[in-house]
Amino acid sequence: MSSLADMFSLQGKTALVTGATGGLGLSMCLVLAEAGADIVSIQLPNDKGSSLLEDGVQAQGRKLSVFTADVGDSDVLRATMKHIWAAGHVCDILLNCAGLNQRSPIEQKTRLFDLILGVNLKGSYVIGQEFGRRLVELGRPGKIIFTASLTLPMLMCPPMNGPAWISK
Repeated sequence: MSSLADMFSLQGKTALVTGATGGLGLSMCLVLAEAGADIVSIQLPNDKGSSLLEDGVQAQGRKLSVFTADVGDSDVLRATMKHIWAAGHVCDILLNCAGLNQRSPIEQKTRLFDLILGVNLKGSYVIGQEFGRRLVELGRPGKIIFTASLTLPMLMCPPMNGPAWISK
């Protein structure tokens, strides 16, 4: 009979992760590494959490490849995905944890609204689209995991978080 670790082993698999340097994304990413997956991280340049990710993945004996991009910029994100494929990475799992919320009055400026929706909604759509397209091109199966903040409406007081509510 197989052990639990064998049943859920990700040995030989590679996970493409956004939001891997903080909060739930970091925790989930480290569990993937613990299960045997190598990690390809898309993160902001000079991300303050990158050393935690690097140390955690290396502690599990797994490989980490880092690509920098603003997930909220569709053109940059699509170009980054092309760089990942060109570098020879064949990813089996997409874990999309990138997201943000900035509390502000409902009268907030449109720029902040666009920023939040750009990362939480449009960035999720674009990375899912690009990852799925690549799986189809390669004729291989894969897994796509998107995170959401189901408790956000319960934890935050209206009207401070409108963009985050509708995007995550």
